[in-house]
Amino acid sequence: MAEKADLFLDKGSDFTTTLDVVNASDASINMAAYSISSTIKATHTNSQINSTSTSNLEFTATGYSNGSVILNLTDTQTGYLQAPKRYLYDVKVTTGSTTTKLVEGFVHVNASTS
Repeated sequence: MAEKADLFLDKGSDFTTTLDVVNASDASINMAAYSISSTIKATHTNSQINSTSTSNLEFTATGYSNGSVILNLTDTQTGYLQAPKRYLYDVKVTTGSTTTKLVEGFVHVNASTS
């Protein structure tokens, strides 16, 4: 079962977060050995992120040997999101033909303060 974690970001700003992945013994898992993908979508059944898009938005997701997964969005990407609004996201890891959902939750988008 995927872990639950909510993310909070400002529309029109760069966004980066780090997820630390450990096993049951609290030892870091080598995430560089996996392919990682992460998407944001409006609802479970609707991938449209704004009134003009036809698809979801993908984080740039990178795994590291120290057990970290870094998720990034540029200011342009967060600019596509509506604010204030809540979206769904998930992070999936793939090795061989096996894909596992690692984390899921909500992305809460705040209006830009600038």
